[in-house]
Amino acid sequence: MDYIVLVPIDEASLGGAALRQAVELAAGRPAVAVVGLHVVNVIPAQEGSALQALLAQEPSPVPAEVAAWCRAQGEALLARFSELCAAAGVRHQARLEVGAWADRLLHHGQSADLVVLNRAPSADEPAPGEGVDYVDDVIAGLRGAVAVLPPGAEPARRLLLGWSESGASQRALRAASRLARATGLPLEVLAVHEPEQAAPEREEVLQHAALLNLPIQVQAAPGVPWEALTAEAAAGGATLIVVGASDKSRWGRRLWGSTTDSLLDQTDMSVLVVG
Repeated sequence: MDYIVLVPIDEASLGGAALRQAVELAAGRPAVAVVGLHVVNVIPAQEGSALQALLAQEPSPVPAEVAAWCRAQGEALLARFSELCAAAGVRHQARLEVGAWADRLLHHGQSADLVVLNRAPSADEPAPGEGVDYVDDVIAGLRGAVAVLPPGAEPARRLLLGWSESGASQRALRAASRLARATGLPLEVLAVHEPEQAAPEREEVLQHAALLNLPIQVQAAPGVPWEALTAEAAAGGATLIVVGASDKSRWGRRLWGSTTDSLLDQTDMSVLVVG
């Protein structure tokens, strides 16, 4: 069965870490395919409404010639995406859609095994298809795997799963195992526990892994989860940290904190969030 990697395509993403990671995952692996999605988030004014324009909703009504230019630009970007994939020998498909960026990405993300996004530098203003708000929308709305890569990130050479005794960790393990089997990336598990508490049972993690028929390495460490994962990832280099998404709402995560948000907000690590 094919493993599908979905990556949004815009001018910035063609040279970004997300596309490099997607191509690296698929290169030399016929079972892995990359889908490049470009969303034209404008429509000819006669097809929109005055209210849409007033509220700046996507897709935004614009003069017909501007809408045509945006579509032509999108087609040119996808042509460049196809050239990059073809040069790397990667199976790929280019898709152009009209609508709202997050809505279209969430729609196509439902049928993908992995969505790969660029994380915009914190100093940058969010743009359509980029930025922290965009990333949050996709993580919150997609029940699947979303990898978020900082600028300049190297393609992952290993997967590091943060484990806790929760359903979120079990979902993350299943998603990480699919990625590991499809790409051959080694999978390691770090079970982080409070210093005053006993380390999680290694056998429990191994039992879950055995059900997935996947060899993994398991170790435990005391401390704050995001700090321990960051330290272990930095020591190993070129690591994609895998975590299960918190079941809290976005506002709840911001108020009480979560490992996912700490990794995204306070580190420059590549993070794969499984919803």
